[in-house]
Amino acid sequence: MKLLNLSGAGVKVWGKGSFSLDFAKHDGVISLMGNNGAGKTRLFELLGPAMLYRDLPTRDTKDLETVFHQGGYADLEIQQGKDHYTLHIERRTSDFLCNVEKNGKKLPESTGKVRAYDQIVESIVGPQSAFYASVYGAQGGIGGLGGLGDGDRKKILTYYLGLDRVATLHKVFNDELKEAKRAASDAVTARLDVEETEKLQAESSRAQKAYQEEIAKAKEVLANAQAKCLQLGDFEARRRERKAWETNEQRRIDAVASAKLAHNEVLARIADLKKSLEQKSSVKLPTEPKAARDTFQVKLRQLQQGLRSRTQLEAEKAGVGREAERAKSTSSLIDKVPCEAQGKYAACQLLSSALEARDTISVLKSRWETLTAELRALPTYEEQKQLEEQDQELRNLWRMYDEESRAAQDEIARRRRLEAQLEAAVEEEKRIKKALMDAESVKPMPKPPVSEDDRNAEELLLRRESAEYEVNRLKDLLSKEAGRYEARELILAKARKRLEESSKVMGQIEELELIVKGLGAGGLRALEMDVAGPELTDTANRILAKCLGGRFSCKFITCTENSSGGTKEVLDVLVYDSSEPDVPRLLGDISGGERVIVDEAIRASLAIFANQRLDRPFATLWRDELGSALDVENKMQYVAMLRQAMKEGAFSHVLFISHDPDVVMSADHTIVVGPNGPSFLKKANT
Repeated sequence: MKLLNLSGAGVKVWGKGSFSLDFAKHDGVISLMGNNGAGKTRLFELLGPAMLYRDLPTRDTKDLETVFHQGGYADLEIQQGKDHYTLHIERRTSDFLCNVEKNGKKLPESTGKVRAYDQIVESIVGPQSAFYASVYGAQGGIGGLGGLGDGDRKKILTYYLGLDRVATLHKVFNDELKEAKRAASDAVTARLDVEETEKLQAESSRAQKAYQEEIAKAKEVLANAQAKCLQLGDFEARRRERKAWETNEQRRIDAVASAKLAHNEVLARIADLKKSLEQKSSVKLPTEPKAARDTFQVKLRQLQQGLRSRTQLEAEKAGVGREAERAKSTSSLIDKVPCEAQGKYAACQLLSSALEARDTISVLKSRWETLTAELRALPTYEEQKQLEEQDQELRNLWRMYDEESRAAQDEIARRRRLEAQLEAAVEEEKRIKKALMDAESVKPMPKPPVSEDDRNAEELLLRRESAEYEVNRLKDLLSKEAGRYEARELILAKARKRLEESSKVMGQIEELELIVKGLGAGGLRALEMDVAGPELTDTANRILAKCLGGRFSCKFITCTENSSGGTKEVLDVLVYDSSEPDVPRLLGDISGGERVIVDEAIRASLAIFANQRLDRPFATLWRDELGSALDVENKMQYVAMLRQAMKEGAFSHVLFISHDPDVVMSADHTIVVGPNGPSFLKKANT
């Protein structure tokens, strides 16, 4: 994949203006320079992961809304083989429009949706994991091989070697092998099914032949019987006459028997009804206790009236008592008044009131005595309580009378119903008895005579009927057996077909096992990875020698021993320092600055390896400020290493970011990133 052009507008970091970068005219090592925050890393991302995989690897967020204003867009033109592609991403109101054009025409599968866009771009440039682990390197170790696990490193090498397709073929042939083994197992079952069904069919054929022979014999017997029946003459008329007599006689006998049965049933029902009536004959209504209750009710009402009078008299007596007390209190004032008295008409009002009260006392006393005498004459509360208890007893007695009376009335009603049923049963008995007498009065018809010839003819007809039944029975058995035979024929045909198909596949098992083994982990894949190790080692060491003069070297390990004593595929890198040549270290164990250099050389060798092996090679190396951890001397060596990597891998572009003026000036071209966007300088050292 080669970069051709990047254009766009509305990128947030550069405002809403437009920009365009023509890479087709600027091959070589290209440096990106600009102030902090000018957007160098944003440009770096737009030239790679943002447009290829909609990813922002060095950002906290992966949302492209942080890249574009509303309506902002970017177009990345790339070349893959002989085809030119334009990748278009545009931010709309609520989503993104993503399309891919090929040679100036939009691809039919490009629907504008991000899912379709991702699938199309990956089919053009390859998977995202391979991109990060080879040609793309950024700050923070993004894409670094040392930070990946064994499985991811192995996956990357598998992709570069094209072994992912080998793995696919391995799965296909392994599935075919499983199917062949299943077919072999099915062949055994099919063979047993064929043998069992053929045995059943042979037995069925013999049974059908036996049925046909028996049918032929039965038909011969039937034909002889029918021929003799033709010689019977008017026997059939006499036979029908005897049948009619037998039918009529049976009807007469059945009528008499039915009438007797009905007569006996109705007599039994009459007996049951009479017995029930005898049991109900002693039912009597209870005596009503109305007179005693009425007398008691009169006495009770009188008592209640007396009690009400007592209440009134007691209230009046209490009032008289209070009034007498007040009069007594008032009359006591006579001796305390100092003025002369002249009766109740005295001039002193107080004395007058006291005299009047004294006269009233005698009247109130007389009234008190009268009320006391009246109260003694009235009944007491204890007498009322006794009468109420008697009243409750009478109420209970009356309730018992009501219950007994209703029960007696129910029994009387049942007796009347039984009497009605008995009367109806007696009438029915009379009717049935008359019908029985009528049936018994019918005399039987004389039985038609039966001659010796008729008896012989009867026997002959029975033989004919028996022969007809036997023929039909044998035909039915033959038909059922033929149906079973046809059904088994279908089963047999299917079993034979299964056996034939399984036999064909069984011959391929050994060949498929050999293919699966060759395409498996210990076959072609292991050989390819073994061949790749030395080639990657040589390329990485040449690049390291160009950069550091041979201080560091490395060795790719593609196969190691597993716990069971066999081998397993890996991708480990051992690093050797000339100061300690006998102490190999893993890439992840190296310190920061050294790790940057070695990791760069390893990823460059992987990218070169990809260019030599893949149908979709990358023609560009992306390197962010990875060289910033090196000192001044090694920074220049770092640029030299990039040139060597570009030469070894035949890359068209190597992009890197640097703040060092000397490093920037050493590049072939320079892109200046300013507040209004990026642009090429006419010369890198300008």
